Parts: sequence; C-alpha cells; structure tokens
Amino acid sequence: MNERIETIKAFHECRNFGTADNLRTAQRNVAATYRSLSPNECSTLARFAVESGKGDILAHLACLQPGSLSGLHLELAASNLLYPPVIFHGTNQQATNLLIEQLGDGEAENVNLSLLALAWADNPTVQQAFHIWRTNPPWWCESLHIPPHEYADSAGWELTDNGERRGLILNECRPLVLHDHPDAVPGAIQINAPSTSSCQWCERRMTALFDFDLSNELLAFLGVEGSRLRIETCDVCTCYGVVFTQFDWVGGASCHPANVRPEYLPDDAGDWDFPKEDALVLSSKQRPITESADRNMPISFSQVGGHPSWEQDAEYPRCPSCHHKMVFIAQLSNEDYAAAEGIYYAFVCRDCRVAATHYQQT
Repeated sequence: MNERIETIKAFHECRNFGTADNLRTAQRNVAATYRSLSPNECSTLARFAVESGKGDILAHLACLQPGSLSGLHLELAASNLLYPPVIFHGTNQQATNLLIEQLGDGEAENVNLSLLALAWADNPTVQQAFHIWRTNPPWWCESLHIPPHEYADSAGWELTDNGERRGLILNECRPLVLHDHPDAVPGAIQINAPSTSSCQWCERRMTALFDFDLSNELLAFLGVEGSRLRIETCDVCTCYGVVFTQFDWVGGASCHPANVRPEYLPDDAGDWDFPKEDALVLSSKQRPITESADRNMPISFSQVGGHPSWEQDAEYPRCPSCHHKMVFIAQLSNEDYAAAEGIYYAFVCRDCRVAATHYQQT
C-alpha cells in the first residue's frame, strides 16, 4: 500500500493523540488525505476495509469520496456488514434486493440496521418496499419502535402518503469556515446576529442563527426568490425544544403563534453567554452532501445544505402551518468556533414561510 493509504490506516489505528490540538491536526490531515485519494487508491482501501471489517474506514470513504464503494454493496449486504448505514449510499439493485430478501426470510441479523441501510440505498425499489410495508406491516415490525418507512428520515428523505419520495435536504453543500480560511466569503451569511426581539418564554434577546443574503450567487442552490432570509431563535430555549418563526423573504422574522413551550427550561437563561457573532462565513467551495452525514467524520460540521450531522436520531420538525416535514437548510456546530459541544439545526417550509430550529448534543 502507498503512503496515503498507510497514513489513513495509522490514523484509524491510533487510540491516543495526546492532546486535543494534536487530534484536530490529525483529523484535518486525514480528511485531506481521504479527499486526495485516486479511484484506484479508494478501491484498494475499500477492499482492505471490507476484508478487515473496518466500518469506520468504509464510512469515511462513503462520506468523503461518494461513489467509492460502488460494486461492493452486494458483498457488504451478504456479509451483514451494515454499519454505519451511510456506506449503503447509492446502493445498486442487487444489494437492495438482497437486503429486502434477508428481511423477508428472517435472515437479517439486525432488522434496525437493515432498514437503515435500505434508507440510504434510497432508490425506487426501497420506496416501493417502504410503501408496501406501511400498508401491510411484516411480522418483523413487532421489534421496531417506529414503522419501517420512517427510517427514510435518517437518509434525508420521506415517503409521502401516495408512496412517492420527498427530499428533506438540499442537494448541494457549502461549509462555513473561519474568516482566515482561504475559501472564506464574507457577507453571504451572518451567524448569531443579535435581534431586537425577545424570547416569548425566557425573555432573553433572540438571536439570528442564520441571516442569508439571498442575492449572493453562492446561495442560489437554496432555490428561493427574495433578498434576505433571517432565521431567528432563542439560543437557550431551542436547546430544550423546537422554536418556530414566521419569516418573509426580505429579512423579517417573528415568533410563530403555534410555538409550544418546552416542558423544561433552565432558570438561569439570563446567565448564559450569547453565542459569538459572525465567527464563521460561507466557503466559496462546495463539498459532497454526504461529507457531514456521519458525526464521526474528521471535519468541521457547520454548513449550509447537505445532510445534517445528527448527534442523536434524525429529527425533522413538522411545519405548524401545513404539518409537512420541514427541509433541513443549515447547521451550526459549537465545536467549530467555541470551546463547547452540540449542533444547532435550521429548517424551512418555503410554502408557509416558516422556519424552525432545534439542538442536539451527545
């Protein structure tokens, strides 16, 4: 194996990087190494990962080099190497059929993982199977906490009432980076901008988690018309529940009348530090929409578009106006600019002009 592949193997075998700074440096370096791999190197590394059962390497290839596992999905399914499920992104027909057959024959070692793998396969055969299973639940559904078709959420889509696929993410992704990053584009987005309004529950000053300049061509992939999209929230209360706001396309935002106060809110909200304003800006370069799909990737997670980086289970809020699941639009990771953990997520319902925010941490 060549030097790049050996570097990647050494990273995954290391159990102690000494300090947090050393870990961050190693993560940046290995992410860059993964992105630089040639198709032949990807194939060599993928073969090593399959033969040694290295699911973490397979996940890194699936996220950082989309398509690099093509041709291996049938072998992965036959070997019950199903985790992390993102490795089945773009699964071929044969592997899809085998996963479904294993469920029907009772040969699936883990029904939960099989359904997650099918969700990431995300093809018409999966959509049809989910639709059938929703109408006629199989016997193995008894072991599940949610119906089979709801597993689609984990891969960024849902099954509509008539059995069609509806995407819950944007099929383009741009990371948010520090101001001194060579790809930084100031002005396209502001993060954590102070608002003049107050939280209806804790009376804390509201924060514009994201303020998008829609006239910037780098944001054309948002697919909306207007001059400005401002998504406001209470940075404290949304840690305990979903916060909905009504917006217009010219920078206006207000609390939505359907907001429901979380069952628990902290008594010391006034003592929390406000999040750092304008710490990150948009990158001029895209990255694969899968790059952030696995929370264990060695990357920064703040971004616009792409797959959300769920700290826990997938959680797409339903619009309080039309009751459809809302589309993920952006996320802000505290780790990218502050000595803190957790991710803030933002969603929109374009038709109803409703935004939502919530938060997860490990």
